[in-house]
Amino acid sequence: MVDVSGVSVALIALGLSATWVVLFYGFTRTTRYETERTQMNRVRRQVMAALRDRAD
Repeated sequence: MVDVSGVSVALIALGLSATWVVLFYGFTRTTRYETERTQMNRVRRQVMAALRDRAD
């Protein structure tokens, strides 16, 4: 009986730690993607402004 509860506790702990790893990885990847996207938008805005100034 002690064996089964020990296995259950180990499985639950493993599941919880895996969940936290996945959440943390997804969160860091999302923030990295957002910063890249905002940098790209900033560069695109600068390029558009430069082209507009050149056209005038």
